[in-house]
Amino acid sequence: MELDLEALNERRRSLLTGLEQLAAKRDVRTLQDLAAAFAGKDEPALQTNLELLAGLLRDAARCAAGDPAEVLVHADLVDRLSRLGNALGSERAARLVASIDKLRDQLRFNLNRTLVAESLLAAVAGGPLP
Repeated sequence: MELDLEALNERRRSLLTGLEQLAAKRDVRTLQDLAAAFAGKDEPALQTNLELLAGLLRDAARCAAGDPAEVLVHADLVDRLSRLGNALGSERAARLVASIDKLRDQLRFNLNRTLVAESLLAAVAGGPLP
């Protein structure tokens, strides 16, 4: 299996941009567009996006809690992650990570990919946790 680091890095940056927009504006249009892209074309694409999202939100929670950049997985994005963490709050960001873990387990039961993406991203925008 070949890992395309350039594509993964672009996906990570794109996802973070969407999270920043949702956390700041709570815009329904942004939610719909991001959810469609986030759900991907198949379950492996969604699983990859869930993994990236969990890592970004975990790092955002750590930033909001005052942890140093050295403990972050995505340390190169520390400024953006700090802003996201401050917008969400460390507790909510951590709860979002827990929700991602729960949703990953539920995907084994053939949940709708788009519904998973929309419910999770709506929570980033301030909606209830899935």
